[in-house]
Amino acid sequence: MKVVVRFDPPDAHASAREWREQHAAALSALPDEAVQIVTGRAVGGGDFVQIRVANEYADRFADD
Repeated sequence: MKVVVRFDPPDAHASAREWREQHAAALSALPDEAVQIVTGRAVGGGDFVQIRVANEYADRFADD
């Protein structure tokens, strides 16, 4: 898996939702197991969001 995009606080969740909406067609063409959405706590507080895609599909998102 490769991190194709990462969003940091304070607007990580909203930014990730917007990115997923903008890339819905490309994401829906991938198998479910090829996409992971990872969330966690940032060091300075708040949440971060990473969107990971299987290596064989990651190049589709390289221009972002």
